[in-house]
Amino acid sequence: EWLVSPMIDAGATAGDEVRLSFAHKLDIDSQTDVTLAVMVSADGGETWTEAWVLPLNDANGSDDIGPETRMLDLSLWLAGAANARVAFRITGSDSYALQSWQIDDVLLLSYDEG
Repeated sequence: EWLVSPMIDAGATAGDEVRLSFAHKLDIDSQTDVTLAVMVSADGGETWTEAWVLPLNDANGSDDIGPETRMLDLSLWLAGAANARVAFRITGSDSYALQSWQIDDVLLLSYDEG
């Protein structure tokens, strides 16, 4: 499942740090195989790149997460991108075990490095 942002004009951020901040909470049953990811696109959604991945499985003890806040540096992909998009993606082999992935307080921030 994907949750995709509208188009974001980050064209004026060339040379800046571009960061994504979001709060999230995952409610999941243990003993499952689920992967959370933040995807980025600099071309309006034609192509996507994984910017952050969190695999949860039996080996690393699938349990609830959060609530917690994450800050990701997306400069490599989105600095200067006039047609940027950000997406939250969840995949897995046992969607029955997933109760919810709640995402809130999403901010795309730009910091002048100069």
